[in-house]
Amino acid sequence: MKHKLRIQAAKHLDGVLPYTSYDINNSEYLGTFNGSVKECKQLLRSKGYSYQIFAAIKNLDEKTDDGSFARIPNSHPPEVSETQLEQQPPQGCQYHVHLFEKEDCVELYGHYEEHPFPYPKWDTDRPSRHYRPTWDRNS
Repeated sequence: MKHKLRIQAAKHLDGVLPYTSYDINNSEYLGTFNGSVKECKQLLRSKGYSYQIFAAIKNLDEKTDDGSFARIPNSHPPEVSETQLEQQPPQGCQYHVHLFEKEDCVELYGHYEEHPFPYPKWDTDRPSRHYRPTWDRNS
């Protein structure tokens, strides 16, 4: 139910928000889960991930994602070193994972980013920074 609502809301908000969908590419490929989407979702939840109802639609080979999950970390991954994300507390970031069902597995794509939610206090610039990350800016 949440997934269908997320997809419909994103389509309805197209043109209102900076973006409501985008195409995933191989740079975000994380790996393959050998099981069903349902099993993959259960595993992600058991690892502290939650469904992201406000996430943009992700497309891969003209197919819409089968789920969007995120987890807020306790510490940054090493790859954040010497990036602008390093200046953020880890609790202000998230691992964001997208599921794509294939014939016999689930492909996972994702990234590490600043999350759009107020942290540690209400910050009206946070959603803008989330939807226009540093790697996506011209400046």
